[in-house]
Amino acid sequence: MWPAIVESCASFIIPSLQDVGKTTCSVYSSDVWGFDDNAVNALKNMKPVGLPDLVKKYGMLLGESAADHSSMFEENITLDSQAADSVTNRVAGFVCKTVLQGHSGCVTCLTLVGKESGYNTTYLLSSGWDRRICIWDLENQRLHDVFRNTSPDSWNVQELACDGIVIDMDYSVKRKEFAYASSDRMIYIRHFSENGNEMTLCNTLQGHEGEITQVRWNEIYSAWITSSEDGIVRIWSEDGLQCNLVVHTHGPVWALSIDLNNGFVITGVQNVIKVYNPESGKLVQTNIGHSDSVRSIVHIPERNQYVSGSWDGTLRVWNAYSPIERKKKQNKSDLQQRGDIQATYIVEEDDDVM
Repeated sequence: MWPAIVESCASFIIPSLQDVGKTTCSVYSSDVWGFDDNAVNALKNMKPVGLPDLVKKYGMLLGESAADHSSMFEENITLDSQAADSVTNRVAGFVCKTVLQGHSGCVTCLTLVGKESGYNTTYLLSSGWDRRICIWDLENQRLHDVFRNTSPDSWNVQELACDGIVIDMDYSVKRKEFAYASSDRMIYIRHFSENGNEMTLCNTLQGHEGEITQVRWNEIYSAWITSSEDGIVRIWSEDGLQCNLVVHTHGPVWALSIDLNNGFVITGVQNVIKVYNPESGKLVQTNIGHSDSVRSIVHIPERNQYVSGSWDGTLRVWNAYSPIERKKKQNKSDLQQRGDIQATYIVEEDDDVM
Protein backbone atom coordinates (compact mmCIF):
# COMPACT_ATOMS: atom_id res chain seq x y z
CA MET A 1 0.00 0.00 0.00
CA TRP A 2 1.14 3.51 -0.78
CA PRO A 3 0.32 6.36 1.63
CA ALA A 4 2.30 9.11 -0.08
CA ILE A 5 2.31 10.45 -3.60
CA VAL A 6 4.69 13.07 -4.94
CA GLU A 7 3.92 14.52 -8.34
CA SER A 8 5.89 16.87 -10.54
CA CYS A 9 4.27 20.12 -9.41
CA ALA A 10 2.62 19.16 -6.11
CA SER A 11 3.06 16.65 -3.32
CA PHE A 12 0.68 15.28 -0.76
CA ILE A 13 0.51 12.58 1.89
CA ILE A 14 -2.24 10.00 2.20
CA PRO A 15 -2.38 9.08 5.90
CA SER A 16 -5.05 6.37 5.63
CA LEU A 17 -2.63 3.70 4.40
CA GLN A 18 -0.13 1.89 6.58
CA ASP A 19 3.06 1.19 4.64
CA VAL A 20 5.09 3.89 2.98
CA GLY A 21 5.68 4.54 -0.69
CA LYS A 22 5.43 7.31 -3.22
CA THR A 23 4.84 7.89 -6.92
CA THR A 24 6.45 10.56 -9.04
CA CYS A 25 5.50 11.92 -12.44
CA SER A 26 8.11 12.01 -15.15
CA VAL A 27 7.62 13.07 -18.76
CA TYR A 28 5.51 10.14 -20.01
CA SER A 29 5.46 7.76 -17.05
CA SER A 30 4.94 7.40 -13.30
CA ASP A 31 7.74 6.04 -11.13
CA VAL A 32 6.71 4.00 -8.09
CA TRP A 33 9.09 4.30 -5.15
CA GLY A 34 9.31 2.28 -1.95
CA PHE A 35 11.72 1.39 0.80
CA ASP A 36 14.83 -0.59 -0.14
CA ASP A 37 13.90 -4.11 1.04
CA ASN A 38 17.52 -5.32 0.99
CA ALA A 39 18.63 -2.44 3.20
CA VAL A 40 15.72 -3.01 5.58
CA ASN A 41 16.56 -6.72 5.92
CA ALA A 42 20.22 -5.94 6.44
CA LEU A 43 19.38 -3.56 9.26
CA LYS A 44 17.07 -6.09 10.91
CA ASN A 45 19.79 -8.77 10.79
CA MET A 46 22.46 -6.56 12.33
CA LYS A 47 24.08 -8.03 15.43
CA PRO A 48 25.75 -5.13 17.22
CA VAL A 49 28.38 -5.96 19.82
CA GLY A 50 29.94 -3.81 22.47
CA LEU A 51 28.69 -2.00 25.49
CA PRO A 52 25.10 -2.47 26.69
CA ASP A 53 24.37 1.20 26.02
CA LEU A 54 25.35 0.74 22.38
CA VAL A 55 22.93 -2.15 21.88
CA LYS A 56 20.14 -0.27 23.62
CA LYS A 57 20.79 2.76 21.46
CA TYR A 58 20.47 0.85 18.20
CA GLY A 59 18.09 -1.82 19.48
CA MET A 60 15.10 -0.29 17.69
CA LEU A 61 16.67 -1.25 14.37
CA LEU A 62 16.78 -4.94 15.30
CA GLY A 63 13.07 -5.53 15.75
CA GLU A 64 12.19 -8.86 17.32
CA SER A 65 15.74 -10.12 16.73
CA ALA A 66 16.88 -7.85 19.54
CA ALA A 67 15.87 -10.60 21.95
CA ASP A 68 18.75 -12.71 20.60
CA HIS A 69 21.16 -10.27 22.23
CA SER A 70 19.49 -10.34 25.63
CA SER A 71 21.84 -13.06 26.92
CA MET A 72 24.73 -10.62 26.56
CA PHE A 73 23.32 -8.41 29.26
CA GLU A 74 21.49 -8.74 32.53
CA GLU A 75 18.29 -7.02 31.36
CA ASN A 76 16.32 -7.94 28.27
CA ILE A 77 15.73 -5.57 25.38
CA THR A 78 12.05 -5.00 24.64
CA LEU A 79 11.05 -3.10 21.51
CA ASP A 80 7.85 -1.87 19.97
CA SER A 81 7.66 -3.50 16.51
CA GLN A 82 5.87 -0.53 14.93
CA ALA A 83 8.51 1.89 16.21
CA ALA A 84 11.25 -0.46 15.02
CA ASP A 85 9.79 -0.62 11.53
CA SER A 86 9.48 3.16 11.42
CA VAL A 87 13.10 3.77 12.36
CA THR A 88 14.37 1.01 10.05
CA ASN A 89 12.48 2.45 7.10
CA ARG A 90 13.84 5.94 7.70
CA VAL A 91 17.39 4.59 7.67
CA ALA A 92 16.81 2.37 4.61
CA GLY A 93 15.67 5.09 2.20
CA PHE A 94 13.80 4.84 -1.12
CA VAL A 95 14.49 2.97 -4.32
CA CYS A 96 12.49 2.94 -7.55
CA LYS A 97 10.29 -0.17 -7.52
CA THR A 98 8.75 0.06 -10.98
CA VAL A 99 7.90 2.45 -13.82
CA LEU A 100 4.28 2.71 -14.98
CA GLN A 101 4.19 3.53 -18.70
CA GLY A 102 1.00 4.19 -20.63
CA HIS A 103 0.71 7.93 -21.29
CA SER A 104 1.74 9.63 -24.51
CA GLY A 105 2.23 13.05 -22.90
CA CYS A 106 3.51 14.59 -19.69
CA VAL A 107 1.89 13.16 -16.56
CA THR A 108 0.70 16.04 -14.35
CA CYS A 109 -1.47 14.50 -11.63
CA LEU A 110 -2.02 11.37 -9.56
CA THR A 111 -4.52 10.28 -6.93
CA LEU A 112 -5.08 7.10 -4.94
CA VAL A 113 -8.20 4.95 -4.59
CA GLY A 114 -7.53 2.74 -1.60
CA LYS A 115 -9.09 -0.37 -0.13
CA GLU A 116 -11.13 1.77 2.25
CA SER A 117 -13.44 2.34 -0.73
CA GLY A 118 -14.29 -1.36 -0.79
CA TYR A 119 -11.93 -2.57 -3.53
CA ASN A 120 -9.62 -5.58 -3.29
CA THR A 121 -6.54 -3.66 -4.33
CA THR A 122 -5.10 -0.13 -4.31
CA TYR A 123 -5.64 1.82 -7.51
CA LEU A 124 -3.74 4.81 -8.82
CA LEU A 125 -5.36 7.27 -11.23
CA SER A 126 -3.07 9.29 -13.50
CA SER A 127 -3.62 11.88 -16.20
CA GLY A 128 -1.90 14.75 -17.96
CA TRP A 129 -1.30 16.41 -21.29
CA ASP A 130 -2.67 13.51 -23.35
CA ARG A 131 -6.07 13.97 -21.62
CA ARG A 132 -6.27 10.23 -20.89
CA ILE A 133 -7.05 8.76 -17.46
CA CYS A 134 -5.20 5.56 -16.64
CA ILE A 135 -6.23 3.17 -13.86
CA TRP A 136 -3.22 1.40 -12.36
CA ASP A 137 -3.25 -1.61 -10.06
CA LEU A 138 -0.49 -0.56 -7.67
CA GLU A 139 -0.19 -3.82 -5.78
CA ASN A 140 0.32 -5.78 -9.00
CA GLN A 141 2.14 -2.85 -10.64
CA ARG A 142 0.27 -2.99 -13.93
CA LEU A 143 -2.18 -1.02 -16.06
CA HIS A 144 -5.69 -2.13 -15.09
CA ASP A 145 -7.84 -0.09 -17.50
CA VAL A 146 -8.28 3.35 -19.07
CA PHE A 147 -11.18 5.79 -19.07
CA ARG A 148 -13.45 5.59 -22.11
CA ASN A 149 -16.15 8.11 -22.87
CA THR A 150 -19.24 6.14 -23.86
CA SER A 151 -21.45 9.11 -24.78
CA PRO A 152 -22.88 8.82 -28.35
CA ASP A 153 -21.18 11.99 -29.64
CA SER A 154 -17.67 10.96 -28.55
CA TRP A 155 -17.06 7.86 -30.67
CA ASN A 156 -13.93 9.36 -32.25
CA VAL A 157 -12.37 10.61 -29.00
CA GLN A 158 -13.38 7.85 -26.63
CA GLU A 159 -10.32 7.99 -24.38
CA LEU A 160 -10.20 11.78 -23.97
CA ALA A 161 -11.52 12.96 -20.61
CA CYS A 162 -11.91 16.67 -21.47
CA ASP A 163 -11.17 19.33 -24.08
CA GLY A 164 -8.03 20.73 -22.39
CA ILE A 165 -5.07 19.11 -20.70
CA VAL A 166 -5.65 17.68 -17.22
CA ILE A 167 -3.89 19.75 -14.57
CA ASP A 168 -4.83 18.25 -11.21
CA MET A 169 -6.94 15.47 -9.68
CA ASP A 170 -8.28 14.27 -6.32
CA TYR A 171 -10.52 11.49 -4.99
CA SER A 172 -13.40 11.46 -2.49
CA VAL A 173 -13.63 8.28 -0.42
CA LYS A 174 -17.04 9.29 0.92
CA ARG A 175 -18.66 9.72 -2.49
CA LYS A 176 -16.45 7.30 -4.46
CA GLU A 177 -15.95 10.07 -7.00
CA PHE A 178 -12.90 11.81 -8.40
CA ALA A 179 -12.56 15.34 -9.74
CA TYR A 180 -10.02 16.66 -12.21
CA ALA A 181 -9.23 20.20 -13.30
CA SER A 182 -8.63 21.05 -16.94
CA SER A 183 -7.04 23.91 -18.83
CA ASP A 184 -10.50 24.51 -20.35
CA ARG A 185 -11.32 26.20 -16.96
CA MET A 186 -13.66 23.43 -15.89
CA ILE A 187 -13.60 20.78 -13.17
CA TYR A 188 -15.13 17.42 -13.99
CA ILE A 189 -16.54 15.11 -11.30
CA ARG A 190 -16.86 11.45 -12.26
CA HIS A 191 -17.91 8.28 -10.49
CA PHE A 192 -14.95 5.96 -9.99
CA SER A 193 -15.23 2.45 -11.35
CA GLU A 194 -12.77 -0.36 -11.93
CA ASN A 195 -14.26 -0.50 -15.41
CA GLY A 196 -13.13 2.41 -17.58
CA ASN A 197 -16.46 2.34 -19.45
CA GLU A 198 -18.43 3.06 -16.28
CA MET A 199 -16.80 6.29 -15.10
CA THR A 200 -19.95 8.34 -15.59
CA LEU A 201 -19.89 12.13 -15.42
CA CYS A 202 -21.63 13.38 -12.26
CA ASN A 203 -21.18 17.13 -12.64
CA THR A 204 -18.97 19.94 -13.92
CA LEU A 205 -17.82 22.94 -11.88
CA GLN A 206 -17.60 26.29 -13.66
CA GLY A 207 -16.92 29.80 -12.44
CA HIS A 208 -13.18 30.44 -12.42
CA GLU A 209 -12.02 33.13 -14.84
CA GLY A 210 -8.40 31.98 -14.90
CA GLU A 211 -6.74 28.61 -15.37
CA ILE A 212 -7.55 26.23 -12.53
CA THR A 213 -4.43 25.20 -10.65
CA GLN A 214 -5.62 22.69 -8.02
CA VAL A 215 -8.65 20.71 -6.88
CA ARG A 216 -8.97 19.07 -3.45
CA TRP A 217 -11.61 17.08 -1.58
CA ASN A 218 -12.18 18.30 1.99
CA GLU A 219 -13.10 15.21 3.98
CA ILE A 220 -13.99 17.11 7.16
CA TYR A 221 -16.37 19.59 5.53
CA SER A 222 -17.49 17.26 2.69
CA ALA A 223 -16.75 19.83 0.01
CA TRP A 224 -14.74 20.24 -3.16
CA ILE A 225 -12.15 23.04 -3.05
CA THR A 226 -10.68 24.61 -6.19
CA SER A 227 -8.06 27.29 -6.78
CA SER A 228 -7.09 29.34 -9.81
CA GLU A 229 -4.74 31.87 -11.31
CA ASP A 230 -7.61 34.35 -10.96
CA GLY A 231 -6.74 34.64 -7.25
CA ILE A 232 -9.93 32.96 -6.08
CA VAL A 233 -10.57 29.83 -4.03
CA ARG A 234 -14.03 28.36 -4.49
CA ILE A 235 -15.72 26.01 -2.02
CA TRP A 236 -18.37 23.80 -3.61
CA SER A 237 -21.08 21.54 -2.25
CA GLU A 238 -20.13 17.88 -2.15
CA ASP A 239 -22.31 17.07 -5.16
CA GLY A 240 -20.90 20.05 -7.06
CA LEU A 241 -24.31 21.56 -7.71
CA GLN A 242 -23.49 24.95 -6.21
CA CYS A 243 -20.61 27.14 -5.08
CA ASN A 244 -21.07 27.84 -1.38
CA LEU A 245 -18.24 30.34 -0.86
CA VAL A 246 -15.86 32.49 -2.89
CA VAL A 247 -12.59 33.50 -1.21
CA HIS A 248 -10.46 36.28 -2.68
CA THR A 249 -6.78 35.63 -1.93
CA HIS A 250 -5.41 38.76 -3.67
CA GLY A 251 -2.98 36.84 -5.83
CA PRO A 252 -2.74 33.75 -8.05
CA VAL A 253 -2.99 30.49 -6.10
CA TRP A 254 -0.33 27.97 -7.13
CA ALA A 255 -0.69 25.45 -4.29
CA LEU A 256 -3.68 24.08 -2.40
CA SER A 257 -3.95 21.66 0.50
CA ILE A 258 -6.33 20.71 3.31
CA ASP A 259 -5.49 20.73 7.01
CA LEU A 260 -6.27 17.13 7.96
CA ASN A 261 -6.97 18.03 11.60
CA ASN A 262 -9.50 20.83 11.21
CA GLY A 263 -10.38 20.97 7.50
CA PHE A 264 -9.06 24.51 6.99
CA VAL A 265 -7.87 25.45 3.50
CA ILE A 266 -4.12 25.98 3.03
CA THR A 267 -3.11 28.01 -0.02
CA GLY A 268 0.13 29.07 -1.65
CA VAL A 269 -0.58 32.61 -2.87
CA GLN A 270 2.49 33.65 -4.83
CA ASN A 271 5.30 33.33 -2.22
CA VAL A 272 3.02 33.46 0.85
CA ILE A 273 1.11 30.67 2.63
CA LYS A 274 -2.41 31.64 3.69
CA VAL A 275 -4.83 29.54 5.74
CA TYR A 276 -8.58 30.14 5.46
CA ASN A 277 -11.64 29.06 7.41
CA PRO A 278 -13.81 27.17 4.85
CA GLU A 279 -17.05 28.21 6.54
CA SER A 280 -16.49 31.96 6.86
CA GLY A 281 -13.70 32.49 4.32
CA LYS A 282 -11.75 34.35 7.01
CA LEU A 283 -7.95 34.45 6.79
CA VAL A 284 -6.69 32.88 10.02
CA GLN A 285 -2.94 32.45 9.46
CA THR A 286 -0.20 33.80 7.19
CA ASN A 287 3.29 32.33 6.80
CA ILE A 288 5.97 34.45 5.12
CA GLY A 289 9.46 33.27 4.25
CA HIS A 290 9.66 31.99 0.67
CA SER A 291 11.19 34.29 -1.93
CA ASP A 292 9.44 32.73 -4.95
CA SER A 293 6.14 31.02 -5.78
CA VAL A 294 4.97 28.30 -3.39
CA ARG A 295 4.22 25.29 -5.59
CA SER A 296 3.38 22.56 -3.10
CA ILE A 297 2.05 22.28 0.46
CA VAL A 298 1.68 19.15 2.60
CA HIS A 299 0.10 18.84 6.04
CA ILE A 300 1.73 16.35 8.43
CA PRO A 301 -1.07 15.74 10.98
CA GLU A 302 1.08 13.66 13.36
CA ARG A 303 3.37 16.64 13.93
CA ASN A 304 0.75 19.29 13.13
CA GLN A 305 3.07 20.97 10.66
CA TYR A 306 2.90 22.26 7.11
CA VAL A 307 5.74 21.50 4.67
CA SER A 308 5.98 23.83 1.68
CA GLY A 309 8.08 23.65 -1.48
CA SER A 310 8.89 26.69 -3.59
CA TRP A 311 10.58 27.72 -6.81
CA ASP A 312 13.15 29.42 -4.60
CA GLY A 313 14.66 25.93 -4.19
CA THR A 314 13.79 25.47 -0.52
CA LEU A 315 11.51 23.34 1.63
CA ARG A 316 10.15 25.01 4.75
CA VAL A 317 8.41 23.54 7.79
CA TRP A 318 5.75 25.62 9.54
CA ASN A 319 3.58 25.23 12.61
CA ALA A 320 0.06 24.37 11.49
CA TYR A 321 -2.90 26.51 12.43
CA SER A 322 -4.52 25.54 15.73
CA PRO A 323 -7.77 27.30 16.68
CA ILE A 324 -7.61 28.89 20.13
CA GLU A 325 -10.69 28.40 22.23
CA ARG A 326 -11.48 31.53 24.18
CA LYS A 327 -13.89 31.32 27.08
CA LYS A 328 -16.33 34.17 27.16
CA LYS A 329 -16.56 35.90 30.52
CA GLN A 330 -20.10 35.78 31.84
CA ASN A 331 -21.91 37.91 34.33
CA LYS A 332 -22.39 36.27 37.74
CA SER A 333 -26.02 37.38 37.95
CA ASP A 334 -26.74 35.91 34.51
CA LEU A 335 -25.30 32.57 35.56
CA GLN A 336 -27.39 32.52 38.74
CA GLN A 337 -30.55 33.22 36.75
CA ARG A 338 -29.80 30.29 34.45
CA GLY A 339 -29.02 28.08 37.43
CA ASP A 340 -25.44 27.46 36.30
CA ILE A 341 -24.06 28.35 39.73
CA GLN A 342 -25.46 28.04 43.23
CA ALA A 343 -25.08 30.17 46.36
CA THR A 344 -22.03 29.25 48.44
CA TYR A 345 -22.17 29.09 52.20
CA ILE A 346 -19.05 29.41 54.34
CA VAL A 347 -19.17 27.45 57.60
CA GLU A 348 -16.65 28.29 60.30
CA GLU A 349 -15.19 25.29 62.03
CA ASP A 350 -16.08 24.92 65.68
CA ASP A 351 -13.89 23.00 68.10
CA ASP A 352 -17.04 21.57 69.65
CA VAL A 353 -18.14 19.89 66.44
CA MET A 354 -17.38 16.21 66.44
